[in-house]
Amino acid sequence: MTWSVNLPLLTSSIVVKQMLFVLIASSLFVLVFMLIVEAFSGDLTFERFFNYLLFTLIILGILTSLAVIVMLIFYRNRYEYQFTLDETGVTAETKGGSRKKNAILNFLLIISHKPVLAGSGLIAASRLKEKITWKKVDSIQSDEKKLEVILRCRGRAIMLIRCTPENYSEVIRRVNEAVNVRMK
Repeated sequence: MTWSVNLPLLTSSIVVKQMLFVLIASSLFVLVFMLIVEAFSGDLTFERFFNYLLFTLIILGILTSLAVIVMLIFYRNRYEYQFTLDETGVTAETKGGSRKKNAILNFLLIISHKPVLAGSGLIAASRLKEKITWKKVDSIQSDEKKLEVILRCRGRAIMLIRCTPENYSEVIRRVNEAVNVRMK
């Protein structure tokens, strides 16, 4: 079973939660690292702690704003996917304009001459097509209103499947069947 859909980026709770998790976790990591360095050097004061916290919040706000702007302007709040559901698992592949836009962004990141950005571009390029096998899925969560099925492993979302109004019930039936057969 194969179908194509547009995933709305800013109205998908999973996309928003994962984006915020990455931004907050990386900001907190940098903050903690800087505070540890200051503490070991003996220069950590309440004023410096407050300044580092303030700078971290400002940077977090800027990064979040930039992410939202990219999602709204560059991707027009939609990401084109093609899903394939079979007896072994689910494959999600970036398609159409989203694939072309990703190629442009990844190319720019790779040629930036900055190792962190180049690494990000390479990682993103490697995830244009992803397959999750049924043996990796231990539970599912579905939202008929949003036409979404979330595959989970140990409580963590590992794939978001966006359905069409026409195929949602068939997809949820097949996913439930595959996961339940595996769990027995």
